[in-house]
Amino acid sequence: MALKTVARFEVDRLELLDAEGRVDPGVAVDVTDETLLDVYKKMVELRIFDEKAAAMQRQNKLGAYPQLLGQEATQIVPPLVLTPKDWMVPTYRGHGAYHARGLKFRYILLYWAGDERGLRLPEGSNDMIFSFPVGTHLTQAAGLGWAAKLRKEDAVVLAYLGDGATAKGDFHESMTLAGRLGLPVVYLVENNRYGGAGPARERGPETIAQKAFAYGAAAIQVDGNDPLAVHQAVSEAVARARRGEGPTVAECDIYRPGTQAKGESPTADYEDWKRKDPVARLRKHLASKGLWDDNKEIRLKIESEALVRYETEEFEGALPPNPLNMFSYNYACAPWHLREQRKELEAILEIKRSRNEIDALPPVEGSFP
Repeated sequence: MALKTVARFEVDRLELLDAEGRVDPGVAVDVTDETLLDVYKKMVELRIFDEKAAAMQRQNKLGAYPQLLGQEATQIVPPLVLTPKDWMVPTYRGHGAYHARGLKFRYILLYWAGDERGLRLPEGSNDMIFSFPVGTHLTQAAGLGWAAKLRKEDAVVLAYLGDGATAKGDFHESMTLAGRLGLPVVYLVENNRYGGAGPARERGPETIAQKAFAYGAAAIQVDGNDPLAVHQAVSEAVARARRGEGPTVAECDIYRPGTQAKGESPTADYEDWKRKDPVARLRKHLASKGLWDDNKEIRLKIESEALVRYETEEFEGALPPNPLNMFSYNYACAPWHLREQRKELEAILEIKRSRNEIDALPPVEGSFP
Protein backbone atom coordinates (compact mmCIF):
# COMPACT_ATOMS: atom_id res chain seq x y z
CA MET A 1 0.00 0.00 0.00
CA ALA A 2 1.33 3.42 -0.93
CA LEU A 3 2.03 6.01 1.72
CA LYS A 4 -0.53 8.76 2.10
CA THR A 5 -0.55 11.90 4.19
CA VAL A 6 -3.15 11.78 6.96
CA ALA A 7 -2.35 15.07 8.66
CA ARG A 8 -0.19 18.16 8.29
CA PHE A 9 0.73 20.70 10.93
CA GLU A 10 2.09 24.21 10.58
CA VAL A 11 3.25 26.74 13.15
CA ASP A 12 2.56 30.38 12.39
CA ARG A 13 4.82 33.13 13.71
CA LEU A 14 3.33 36.47 14.70
CA GLU A 15 5.22 39.77 14.46
CA LEU A 16 3.50 43.14 14.25
CA LEU A 17 6.18 45.74 15.03
CA ASP A 18 9.40 46.18 13.09
CA ALA A 19 12.60 47.25 14.84
CA GLU A 20 11.59 50.91 14.52
CA GLY A 21 8.19 50.35 16.12
CA ARG A 22 6.24 50.55 12.87
CA VAL A 23 3.20 48.41 12.04
CA ASP A 24 2.32 47.35 8.52
CA PRO A 25 -0.64 49.60 7.54
CA GLY A 26 -2.47 46.57 6.18
CA VAL A 27 -2.42 44.77 9.55
CA ALA A 28 -5.29 45.31 11.98
CA VAL A 29 -4.11 45.82 15.57
CA ASP A 30 -6.81 45.27 18.18
CA VAL A 31 -5.36 47.06 21.21
CA THR A 32 -6.36 50.45 22.60
CA ASP A 33 -4.03 53.40 23.07
CA GLU A 34 -4.88 53.36 26.79
CA THR A 35 -3.70 49.76 27.07
CA LEU A 36 -0.48 50.51 25.18
CA LEU A 37 0.32 53.42 27.50
CA ASP A 38 -0.37 51.26 30.56
CA VAL A 39 1.85 48.50 29.19
CA TYR A 40 4.68 50.92 28.50
CA LYS A 41 4.44 52.51 31.96
CA LYS A 42 4.62 49.13 33.69
CA MET A 43 7.47 47.94 31.44
CA VAL A 44 9.56 51.00 32.33
CA GLU A 45 8.78 50.57 36.04
CA LEU A 46 9.79 46.92 35.82
CA ARG A 47 13.08 47.64 34.06
CA ILE A 48 14.09 50.25 36.65
CA PHE A 49 13.10 47.93 39.50
CA ASP A 50 14.96 45.04 37.87
CA GLU A 51 18.18 47.04 37.71
CA LYS A 52 17.80 48.09 41.35
CA ALA A 53 17.02 44.59 42.60
CA ALA A 54 19.96 43.09 40.70
CA ALA A 55 22.27 45.68 42.31
CA MET A 56 20.83 44.87 45.75
CA GLN A 57 21.51 41.18 45.21
CA ARG A 58 25.14 41.93 44.34
CA GLN A 59 25.31 43.91 47.62
CA ASN A 60 24.04 40.82 49.51
CA LYS A 61 20.82 42.58 50.46
CA LEU A 62 18.91 39.79 48.71
CA GLY A 63 19.66 36.11 48.91
CA ALA A 64 19.00 35.68 45.20
CA TYR A 65 17.34 37.54 42.37
CA PRO A 66 16.64 36.22 38.85
CA GLN A 67 16.95 39.22 36.55
CA LEU A 68 14.28 39.99 33.93
CA LEU A 69 16.03 42.33 31.49
CA GLY A 70 14.68 41.55 28.02
CA GLN A 71 11.47 39.86 29.18
CA GLU A 72 9.41 42.98 29.87
CA ALA A 73 6.88 42.35 27.09
CA THR A 74 6.15 38.73 27.98
CA GLN A 75 5.97 39.56 31.69
CA ILE A 76 3.74 42.64 31.58
CA VAL A 77 1.44 42.09 28.62
CA PRO A 78 -0.14 38.63 29.21
CA PRO A 79 -1.45 39.29 32.76
CA LEU A 80 -3.16 42.46 31.52
CA VAL A 81 -5.19 40.33 29.10
CA LEU A 82 -6.64 38.35 32.02
CA THR A 83 -9.60 39.21 34.22
CA PRO A 84 -9.31 39.09 38.04
CA LYS A 85 -11.10 35.72 38.15
CA ASP A 86 -8.53 34.14 35.80
CA TRP A 87 -5.58 32.26 37.26
CA MET A 88 -1.92 33.11 36.78
CA VAL A 89 0.71 30.47 37.49
CA PRO A 90 4.21 32.01 37.17
CA THR A 91 7.73 30.62 37.39
CA TYR A 92 10.35 31.85 39.85
CA ARG A 93 11.16 34.56 37.31
CA GLY A 94 7.65 35.96 37.48
CA HIS A 95 7.92 39.22 39.39
CA GLY A 96 7.10 41.26 36.29
CA ALA A 97 3.86 39.32 35.87
CA TYR A 98 3.08 39.90 39.55
CA HIS A 99 3.72 43.63 39.08
CA ALA A 100 1.22 43.65 36.22
CA ARG A 101 -1.31 42.00 38.55
CA GLY A 102 -0.77 44.60 41.30
CA LEU A 103 1.86 43.13 43.65
CA LYS A 104 4.01 45.85 45.23
CA PHE A 105 7.75 45.75 44.60
CA ARG A 106 8.49 45.70 48.36
CA TYR A 107 6.99 42.23 48.62
CA ILE A 108 9.08 40.94 45.73
CA LEU A 109 12.18 42.18 47.54
CA LEU A 110 11.02 40.58 50.80
CA TYR A 111 10.54 37.26 49.05
CA TRP A 112 14.03 37.25 47.55
CA ALA A 113 15.44 38.25 50.94
CA GLY A 114 14.01 35.00 52.30
CA ASP A 115 11.02 36.57 54.06
CA GLU A 116 7.73 34.73 53.54
CA ARG A 117 5.82 37.98 53.97
CA GLY A 118 6.85 38.58 50.36
CA LEU A 119 4.10 36.16 49.34
CA ARG A 120 1.42 38.65 50.36
CA LEU A 121 -0.42 38.70 47.04
CA PRO A 122 -3.10 41.34 46.39
CA GLU A 123 -6.45 40.63 48.00
CA GLY A 124 -8.75 38.70 45.69
CA SER A 125 -6.06 37.75 43.20
CA ASN A 126 -6.14 34.29 41.66
CA ASP A 127 -2.36 34.01 41.48
CA MET A 128 -0.21 31.08 42.55
CA ILE A 129 3.05 31.72 44.42
CA PHE A 130 6.49 31.66 42.80
CA SER A 131 7.37 28.17 41.55
CA PHE A 132 11.10 27.66 42.00
CA PRO A 133 11.44 24.04 40.78
CA VAL A 134 11.41 23.99 37.00
CA GLY A 135 8.11 22.85 35.53
CA THR A 136 6.46 21.39 38.64
CA HIS A 137 3.75 24.07 38.62
CA LEU A 138 2.42 22.98 35.24
CA THR A 139 0.42 20.03 36.56
CA GLN A 140 -1.12 22.44 39.07
CA ALA A 141 -2.10 24.71 36.18
CA ALA A 142 -3.87 21.81 34.49
CA GLY A 143 -5.59 21.04 37.80
CA LEU A 144 -6.83 24.62 38.07
CA GLY A 145 -8.13 24.43 34.51
CA TRP A 146 -9.89 21.15 35.23
CA ALA A 147 -11.49 22.59 38.38
CA ALA A 148 -12.73 25.62 36.43
CA LYS A 149 -14.25 23.37 33.79
CA LEU A 150 -15.93 21.06 36.32
CA ARG A 151 -17.40 24.05 38.13
CA LYS A 152 -18.45 25.64 34.86
CA GLU A 153 -16.53 28.78 35.80
CA ASP A 154 -15.61 31.30 33.12
CA ALA A 155 -11.94 31.26 34.13
CA VAL A 156 -8.74 30.79 32.13
CA VAL A 157 -5.35 29.68 33.45
CA LEU A 158 -2.17 31.41 32.24
CA ALA A 159 0.85 29.20 32.97
CA TYR A 160 4.37 30.53 32.43
CA LEU A 161 7.31 28.27 31.63
CA GLY A 162 10.73 28.43 30.05
CA ASP A 163 12.02 26.49 27.07
CA GLY A 164 13.85 24.02 29.31
CA ALA A 165 10.63 23.10 31.13
CA THR A 166 9.08 21.82 27.89
CA ALA A 167 11.52 18.90 28.03
CA LYS A 168 10.27 17.80 31.46
CA GLY A 169 7.63 15.23 32.24
CA ASP A 170 5.59 17.81 34.14
CA PHE A 171 4.94 19.68 30.90
CA HIS A 172 3.93 16.56 28.98
CA GLU A 173 1.70 15.27 31.78
CA SER A 174 0.02 18.65 32.05
CA MET A 175 -0.46 18.87 28.29
CA THR A 176 -1.83 15.33 28.14
CA LEU A 177 -4.56 16.22 30.63
CA ALA A 178 -5.25 19.67 29.16
CA GLY A 179 -5.46 18.38 25.59
CA ARG A 180 -7.51 15.30 26.43
CA LEU A 181 -10.07 17.25 28.47
CA GLY A 182 -9.99 20.49 26.48
CA LEU A 183 -8.93 22.54 29.49
CA PRO A 184 -8.79 26.39 29.40
CA VAL A 185 -5.02 26.69 29.88
CA VAL A 186 -2.61 28.94 28.00
CA TYR A 187 1.00 27.70 28.21
CA LEU A 188 3.18 30.76 27.67
CA VAL A 189 6.73 29.64 26.89
CA GLU A 190 9.40 32.30 27.35
CA ASN A 191 11.96 30.78 25.01
CA ASN A 192 15.30 32.50 25.44
CA ARG A 193 16.95 29.53 23.70
CA TYR A 194 19.16 28.70 26.66
CA GLY A 195 17.34 26.19 28.85
CA GLY A 196 19.21 24.01 31.33
CA ALA A 197 20.02 21.49 28.58
CA GLY A 198 21.90 24.08 26.52
CA PRO A 199 21.03 26.17 23.46
CA ALA A 200 17.74 25.10 21.87
CA ARG A 201 19.27 25.09 18.41
CA GLU A 202 21.46 22.17 19.56
CA ARG A 203 18.66 20.10 21.10
CA GLY A 204 15.53 21.19 19.35
CA PRO A 205 12.75 20.65 17.23
CA GLU A 206 12.52 23.71 14.99
CA THR A 207 9.98 25.29 17.31
CA ILE A 208 8.72 24.56 20.79
CA ALA A 209 5.18 25.48 19.78
CA GLN A 210 4.94 22.40 17.56
CA LYS A 211 4.97 20.20 20.66
CA ALA A 212 1.34 21.26 21.12
CA PHE A 213 0.19 19.16 18.17
CA ALA A 214 0.87 15.88 19.97
CA TYR A 215 -1.77 16.81 22.52
CA GLY A 216 -4.45 18.35 20.32
CA ALA A 217 -3.60 21.87 21.46
CA ALA A 218 -3.29 25.01 19.37
CA ALA A 219 0.17 26.40 18.67
CA ILE A 220 1.70 29.73 17.79
CA GLN A 221 5.16 31.28 17.86
CA VAL A 222 5.41 34.97 18.74
CA ASP A 223 8.13 37.59 18.60
CA GLY A 224 8.39 37.96 22.37
CA ASN A 225 10.15 41.32 22.01
CA ASP A 226 7.05 42.73 20.27
CA PRO A 227 4.47 43.85 22.88
CA LEU A 228 1.72 44.17 20.27
CA ALA A 229 2.28 40.67 18.93
CA VAL A 230 2.33 39.22 22.45
CA HIS A 231 -0.92 41.02 23.24
CA GLN A 232 -2.67 39.73 20.13
CA ALA A 233 -1.45 36.14 20.49
CA VAL A 234 -2.32 35.85 24.17
CA SER A 235 -5.67 37.60 23.68
CA GLU A 236 -6.61 35.09 20.99
CA ALA A 237 -5.41 32.14 23.10
CA VAL A 238 -7.35 33.35 26.14
CA ALA A 239 -10.49 33.92 24.06
CA ARG A 240 -10.11 30.45 22.56
CA ALA A 241 -9.80 28.89 26.02
CA ARG A 242 -12.79 30.86 27.28
CA ARG A 243 -14.91 29.56 24.41
CA GLY A 244 -14.14 26.01 25.52
CA GLU A 245 -11.79 25.23 22.62
CA GLY A 246 -8.95 23.94 24.75
CA PRO A 247 -5.31 24.79 25.49
CA THR A 248 -2.74 26.76 23.50
CA VAL A 249 1.04 26.68 23.52
CA ALA A 250 2.26 30.22 22.81
CA GLU A 251 6.01 30.19 22.28
CA CYS A 252 7.46 33.67 22.82
CA ASP A 253 10.85 34.01 21.18
CA ILE A 254 12.88 36.25 23.52
CA TYR A 255 16.42 36.99 24.61
CA ARG A 256 17.54 37.66 28.17
CA PRO A 257 20.96 39.36 27.89
CA GLY A 258 23.70 38.86 30.42
CA THR A 259 22.35 35.74 32.12
CA GLN A 260 23.42 32.88 29.89
CA ALA A 261 25.68 30.01 30.84
CA LYS A 262 29.38 30.70 31.20
CA GLY A 263 31.33 30.11 28.05
CA GLU A 264 28.48 31.15 25.76
CA SER A 265 29.08 34.17 23.57
CA PRO A 266 25.95 36.31 23.42
CA THR A 267 27.36 38.98 21.13
CA ALA A 268 25.36 38.31 17.95
CA ASP A 269 22.14 37.53 19.82
CA TYR A 270 22.62 40.54 22.06
CA GLU A 271 22.98 42.92 19.15
CA ASP A 272 19.82 41.52 17.58
CA TRP A 273 17.92 41.90 20.89
CA LYS A 274 19.23 45.43 21.38
CA ARG A 275 17.87 46.36 17.96
CA LYS A 276 14.46 44.99 19.00
CA ASP A 277 14.54 45.89 22.71
CA PRO A 278 10.84 45.61 23.70
CA VAL A 279 10.86 48.80 25.79
CA ALA A 280 12.52 50.97 23.14
CA ARG A 281 10.43 49.37 20.43
CA LEU A 282 7.13 50.21 22.13
CA ARG A 283 8.34 53.74 22.89
CA LYS A 284 9.02 54.30 19.20
CA HIS A 285 5.58 52.96 18.34
CA LEU A 286 3.87 55.27 20.84
CA ALA A 287 5.83 58.23 19.47
CA SER A 288 4.80 57.36 15.90
CA LYS A 289 1.15 57.51 17.02
CA GLY A 290 1.65 60.90 18.68
CA LEU A 291 1.13 59.38 22.15
CA TRP A 292 4.66 59.92 23.46
CA ASP A 293 7.44 62.50 23.48
CA ASP A 294 10.67 63.30 25.31
CA ASN A 295 8.95 65.27 28.08
CA LYS A 296 6.62 62.37 28.87
CA GLU A 297 9.58 60.02 28.85
CA ILE A 298 11.53 62.14 31.34
CA ARG A 299 8.49 62.43 33.60
CA LEU A 300 7.85 58.68 33.52
CA LYS A 301 11.50 57.90 34.36
CA ILE A 302 11.41 60.30 37.33
CA GLU A 303 8.12 58.86 38.61
CA SER A 304 9.28 55.27 38.12
CA GLU A 305 12.57 55.89 39.92
CA ALA A 306 10.66 57.52 42.79
CA LEU A 307 8.32 54.52 42.98
CA VAL A 308 11.20 52.04 43.09
CA ARG A 309 13.04 54.14 45.67
CA TYR A 310 9.93 54.29 47.89
CA GLU A 311 9.30 50.54 47.62
CA THR A 312 12.97 49.83 48.39
CA GLU A 313 12.79 52.01 51.50
CA GLU A 314 9.65 50.20 52.63
CA PHE A 315 11.46 46.89 52.23
CA GLU A 316 14.56 48.05 54.07
CA GLY A 317 12.48 49.55 56.88
CA ALA A 318 10.38 46.44 57.48
CA LEU A 319 10.63 44.95 60.96
CA PRO A 320 12.14 41.46 61.22
CA PRO A 321 9.48 38.78 60.83
CA ASN A 322 8.10 36.85 63.78
CA PRO A 323 9.64 33.35 63.65
CA LEU A 324 6.21 31.88 64.39
CA ASN A 325 5.14 32.98 60.90
CA MET A 326 6.74 29.81 59.53
CA PHE A 327 3.83 27.79 60.91
CA SER A 328 1.13 29.84 59.18
CA TYR A 329 -0.85 28.88 56.09
CA ASN A 330 0.53 25.35 55.89
CA TYR A 331 -2.40 23.18 56.86
CA ALA A 332 -6.17 23.42 57.19
CA CYS A 333 -5.74 21.25 60.29
CA ALA A 334 -2.22 21.25 61.76
CA PRO A 335 -0.76 17.82 62.69
CA TRP A 336 0.23 17.13 66.29
CA HIS A 337 3.98 17.38 65.75
CA LEU A 338 3.69 20.91 64.32
CA ARG A 339 1.55 21.96 67.26
CA GLU A 340 4.25 20.70 69.62
CA GLN A 341 7.02 22.42 67.66
CA ARG A 342 5.14 25.71 67.68
CA LYS A 343 4.61 25.56 71.46
CA GLU A 344 8.31 24.79 71.93
CA LEU A 345 9.31 27.79 69.80
CA GLU A 346 6.87 30.04 71.68
CA ALA A 347 8.54 29.02 74.95
CA ILE A 348 12.03 29.68 73.57
CA LEU A 349 11.04 33.14 72.32
CA GLU A 350 9.46 33.98 75.67
CA ILE A 351 12.67 33.05 77.51
CA LYS A 352 14.76 35.14 75.13
CA ARG A 353 12.43 38.12 75.59
CA SER A 354 12.62 37.82 79.39
CA ARG A 355 16.42 37.91 79.15
CA ASN A 356 16.36 40.88 76.74
CA GLU A 357 18.18 38.76 74.20
CA ILE A 358 15.77 39.72 71.41
CA ASP A 359 13.80 42.85 70.62
CA ALA A 360 10.03 42.94 70.68
CA LEU A 361 8.61 40.94 67.77
CA PRO A 362 5.78 42.04 65.48
CA PRO A 363 2.47 40.18 65.71
CA VAL A 364 2.24 36.75 64.13
CA GLU A 365 0.89 36.92 60.59
CA GLY A 366 -1.36 34.36 59.00
CA SER A 367 -3.43 31.62 60.57
CA PHE A 368 -2.33 28.49 62.41
CA PRO A 369 -5.16 25.99 62.82
